[in-house]
Amino acid sequence: MPADALTYAYLATQLDATLKGGVVSKISMPYKDEIILSVRRNRETFHLLLSASPSAARMHLTEHLPENPQTAPAFLMHLRKHIGGAKVVGVEAVPYERIVAVRLLSRSELGDLEEKRLIAEIMGKYSNIILVTGRGTVSDSIKHITGDISGKRIVLPGVRYETAPPQDKTDIRDTAALISHLQTFTGGKIAPHIIKRLSGLAPATVNEAVLRAVGTESADRLDAKQIDAIVRALQALYDFAKAAPCLMLRDGVPFDFCLSPYLSYHGQAVPYASLSQAMDTLYYSAAQKTRFDERARTLYTAVKTALAHAQNKAAKLLSTKQSAADFDDDRICGELLTANLYRVKPGMTELTVDNYYTGDTSILALDARLSPADNAQRYYKRYAKKKRAYELSGAQYTETQNTVEYLSSLLASFALCSTVAELDQIRSEMETAGLVKAPRGKKVVSAPAAPLTFSVDGFTVSVGKNNLQNDALVRASRPDDLWLHTQKIHGSHVVIANGSRAPESVVLRAAEVCAYYSKARESENVPVDYTLVRYVSKPKGAPPGKVIYVNQKTVYVTPRRD
Repeated sequence: MPADALTYAYLATQLDATLKGGVVSKISMPYKDEIILSVRRNRETFHLLLSASPSAARMHLTEHLPENPQTAPAFLMHLRKHIGGAKVVGVEAVPYERIVAVRLLSRSELGDLEEKRLIAEIMGKYSNIILVTGRGTVSDSIKHITGDISGKRIVLPGVRYETAPPQDKTDIRDTAALISHLQTFTGGKIAPHIIKRLSGLAPATVNEAVLRAVGTESADRLDAKQIDAIVRALQALYDFAKAAPCLMLRDGVPFDFCLSPYLSYHGQAVPYASLSQAMDTLYYSAAQKTRFDERARTLYTAVKTALAHAQNKAAKLLSTKQSAADFDDDRICGELLTANLYRVKPGMTELTVDNYYTGDTSILALDARLSPADNAQRYYKRYAKKKRAYELSGAQYTETQNTVEYLSSLLASFALCSTVAELDQIRSEMETAGLVKAPRGKKVVSAPAAPLTFSVDGFTVSVGKNNLQNDALVRASRPDDLWLHTQKIHGSHVVIANGSRAPESVVLRAAEVCAYYSKARESENVPVDYTLVRYVSKPKGAPPGKVIYVNQKTVYVTPRRD
């Protein structure tokens, strides 16, 4: 994204106009590398976010205030002591650098007024937030940089503050240097060639300027007219009078922000009143997705681990059941030996007898150390042990297979989950099943997620996206509604309201959606069963999402989204 020096040069002008003259009313530090200054000005409070996160370093006004930790970090206490209640004198950016300083007027420990600077260095993994005294020394910083970490610059309390070492590049003010560098272009992508010598601009921004200037991103050569046009287009970027902040969307999802719509971006440009609002929307959306993905990954891993354990247990139980399946053979051997005890001689290790069950002869293994009666008892004991093992392992295998089925359905619901509310429903189900522990203390509960609903030719079609939604959907349906589910494939329950009257075209469309919201999403010719809700029932004690049904019909469809 073009969060470059150009972006922060413009942002600084907006922040200066908004915050200048305001008073720092509150300072918070929700995360270890992020602070929020609440500035009161003209009876309105603005929240300035400064982040030194390696993956999302930024600075902008925000409307999203996360909860603060119960224990205040040392850097937060330092800021509250030194700039709490300070007056904002101005906001300015270091030219052609991603460094922005908030100038603050506060009283020193001796009671004298002193201008301090809270500096945000927005430089990826090297980002930092530094409070600098009026004497130009570091008061404190969110990240301490020692000589062991960097041989070029030390950032520690008491050390004189120096800006990050500049790159060996030119900026857009040096027209002659830009022209000279462009004259060395020998073909290919134009923007990467410019970036080699130009500082302060992101590749996307340079590429946009090139496209606006010459109408193409690549060329075999550049003539004098084209070079002049590119230089003027680059320098025109700093004409903030033409700025039109916007958020760029692709498939409805924000992916970047710009000072004005970029021709080189393939997406929808949504205008915003300020660059801060566009940035806040993008970063908040990205943070929400990251947090959602992290929470989903944790829950998914817990289910997957439990499923693997259940599958291993089922395999062992099946092996035990199969190895004990011949238990009746031991009973027959015991009976045959009992009928022939008189024929057993001391020291014999086997005995051939007539098998009156089969009409053939059988060879019975004997332990020479045991008496004939004890050998017979050995067969009976082995029979009893194997029979118990067969019956117990069989019952446990059936129970474990039911667990495997349930966990598989739970695992499949993650692929259909797209909102925090739906994720909370899955977690709630997992807590009930004992797969995860309920959080201690006050629990933040999202509003219950409703099933997906849409209309097909006047008929309302509802889709459950997890087991709890599936159960609720069936409970809320009427007997003459039509219920659909993929045949022997984990997926959503789908209901057509008044489905008994639905024409075939509506049933087929609902079946396509049913197949899409299942594990067979990428398949073709997917079988989907459908029947009236009156023929769908939930067995007593069945896990969430489990039903049985009769009187069904089946259609074969290719999955298609609603």
